[in-house]
Amino acid sequence: LFSSPRTNEDSCWFVLVEKAFAKACGGYYYIESGQTHFSMRVLLDQFPVAMNKIEEIIPSATLSKGKIDLKGEIFKELQKLKKKNAMIGSDVKIENFPNMTKDELQKSTGLISEHAYQILDVREAQKKRFIKVRNPWGQFEWTGAYSDDSKLWTESLKKDLGHESKDDGTFWMILDDFLTFFKSLDYSLPEEKTWKRHNVYGKIEGYLDERSPCTDCRNVGCIPQWTIKFTKKTVVRLSYDVAGPPDFHGIYICKAHGQKIDSIGTE
Repeated sequence: LFSSPRTNEDSCWFVLVEKAFAKACGGYYYIESGQTHFSMRVLLDQFPVAMNKIEEIIPSATLSKGKIDLKGEIFKELQKLKKKNAMIGSDVKIENFPNMTKDELQKSTGLISEHAYQILDVREAQKKRFIKVRNPWGQFEWTGAYSDDSKLWTESLKKDLGHESKDDGTFWMILDDFLTFFKSLDYSLPEEKTWKRHNVYGKIEGYLDERSPCTDCRNVGCIPQWTIKFTKKTVVRLSYDVAGPPDFHGIYICKAHGQKIDSIGTE
């Protein structure tokens, strides 16, 4: 199993859900090293987002202001996500540590590479910024600063963060350490009351005969197209599911005033 309750007293119903999910996907092999946002999309129909670089969470309007506190802005955006009850995940990629093996990384930090972690809380206490992280396995925890056995803990800080030293896969990290090891981010948002949702369905009739609907190709007209009309400034979130043989897929967003598009150029 890939998940485990924090204590023997906690319910383990989600372990049965994990087993059913693995069966639906064809086996545990196909859900190994998966990401949080995918499962939340499939199981709870939440809106998923995945970012290769965690700094992508910062709005472009903020970045355009010039010199900013990058780490501080990341922290603020994570706090905003938690207020929206987002399920947030991240992972440690061994490629970011070319001078270490997976075993060396785990031995020196307690962290497991190519493995999904959950962000449970984002808090500021005693002028320090903390991230609460959980390994869904319920074991193998961070061993650096502010880990369970760290001497940096004070009784007042433990009280402020509600920290308890338990071998349950849950641990706190100072923001700087978190950003050193966790470089990517994924999250899923539960639907809000103010959202307006619309579902569409499309099908490619026949076979593309190796035609590619890519930039500078004149085969775009063979793929499904939909028009979105805006009457005011708003936020649009798009997600899609694909059925059929595994292949490259994506979404084009074009300004065409409601007209069908037969070709996409670089201009």
